[in-house]
Amino acid sequence: MLIESKQGLFKKTLFSLMRLKDTRDWVSLVSQVVANINASPSFATKKSPNEIEENADLHGDVAHLITSNAAKRMKGKGTQCDLKVGDVVRRRNKYTYTNIVKGTKVGFWSQELYEIERVVPNRKWANMASSYKIRNIDDDVVVEGLIPRGELQHIPDPENMERIPERVVRPGAVNEETNEYEVEAILDKKVGKRTRGRSGIIYKILWKGWVKPEWVAKEDMNAPDLISEYERQHG
Repeated sequence: MLIESKQGLFKKTLFSLMRLKDTRDWVSLVSQVVANINASPSFATKKSPNEIEENADLHGDVAHLITSNAAKRMKGKGTQCDLKVGDVVRRRNKYTYTNIVKGTKVGFWSQELYEIERVVPNRKWANMASSYKIRNIDDDVVVEGLIPRGELQHIPDPENMERIPERVVRPGAVNEETNEYEVEAILDKKVGKRTRGRSGIIYKILWKGWVKPEWVAKEDMNAPDLISEYERQHG
């Protein structure tokens, strides 16, 4: 009746017993170690596995205790199981990530609406959502696979969906072969430590069509005219 979470304790106890008895015959000691663990009260349940196994009345109490403790530990963490069957949602889309800009591997919300067909409970945390089965409302096609809660946005009022702001996404590369993006403006400059092949100069730039500026090393930019103009005005 040894459970998986006790494997570490089992090994530690077994090795200690082998040293105590000065033997390498670990097989003969296994039953003794297992019996000891199953007779010892658990920190989470305050009951031993033997007590729980022999008393069916404890099963419900122990399950409730474990669930309550898990809810306390997970309070404020993760995504709550707030969606139910029939709720309208839209799905997070994805776009190609570039090596130039870090931290922008995010999608944006689709215009297509979906309906929750089935809620798949989280097996580990009772108060957390795991995944959902959704159906496209327009063509009535069920999406293949299960969708995590983090990829869904609840739409409480589908008629006024346009009021929900879209996630801003940077436009695609100007040159797909070289993966280059157009710089609209240089906003600031920093000078750091020089290294081999690196000047240590970084510019705070604004990509064309993008709202959030980012710091990029001079060597990673191909905008000599903008750099010259910025240096002329701030040099």
